Amino acid sequence: MTDNQSPAAWHPDPHVPGQQRYWDGSAWTSHTAPLSAPAASSQPPSKKMNKAALWAIGAGVLVVLIIFGSTIGGNRPKTSATASPAANATTEATAEPAAEEPAAPEPAPAPVATVATEVYSGSGDNVIAVNVGSEPAVVTFDCPACSRNVSLKTNGPDSLLVNTIGAYTGSHVINATTGSLTTQMTITAVGDWSVTIADLTTIPVSSGPVSFVGDAVIRFDVAFSAVNVTYIGDRNFMVKGYGGKYPELAVNTIGSYTGTVELTGPGYVQITSSGSWTVTPV
Repeated sequence: MTDNQSPAAWHPDPHVPGQQRYWDGSAWTSHTAPLSAPAASSQPPSKKMNKAALWAIGAGVLVVLIIFGSTIGGNRPKTSATASPAANATTEATAEPAAEEPAAPEPAPAPVATVATEVYSGSGDNVIAVNVGSEPAVVTFDCPACSRNVSLKTNGPDSLLVNTIGAYTGSHVINATTGSLTTQMTITAVGDWSVTIADLTTIPVSSGPVSFVGDAVIRFDVAFSAVNVTYIGDRNFMVKGYGGKYPELAVNTIGSYTGTVELTGPGYVQITSSGSWTVTPV
């Protein structure tokens, strides 16, 4: 069609059979309609009609979105208005257990006896074979009615245990150092005597002050690093401890003495004395 062929109106679409297209009097427009529809208005499609179509399309899209959203929402897990399980936990929180008090330290195991008790007796000078060997032991020498010089010696490193004049009763530690070996004892005495060899576990145990007269061995079962010492006498006085790694000679003097000296405990303490004394761990 040309400008002088036909006025503006709806005409069969020359390009698409079964469809009519609007001729604006000079050219074909983009507006189309089915041929089976009622006769289209001779007026060209207005902008209002285009807006209405757009609104219809938009409404259709909105409906589709709402339906789609409902479908998605319907597939979601249903939530309850109640509090979450964590907030409504039925398990009651139990109180924390009270802190346990530190266990008291276990006491040190009691020493195990390794030396069988042996008793030897006689009168006057004598040499006796003993079975103590290399085990630490305590030797008690008793010569209550002796006169003149009295002595007791071993063939081990402890050597001269007793050397006095007149009656004597006292105790001494032997084989206290590694490598000691005692198999024989020599007695010098005028009178009857007895020698008792026993395990160190037979020594009386104390945790406080100990007082005595003469030579003695005591065992302290408490920890200490020093002892208070008091001695009344005019002869040799000695305090020797066996609680440390090596024997400790704490006091070695002549005459009365009072003082505090270093000594390691628990352990055995040898007192050599001709008078009265008191030893207290501190």
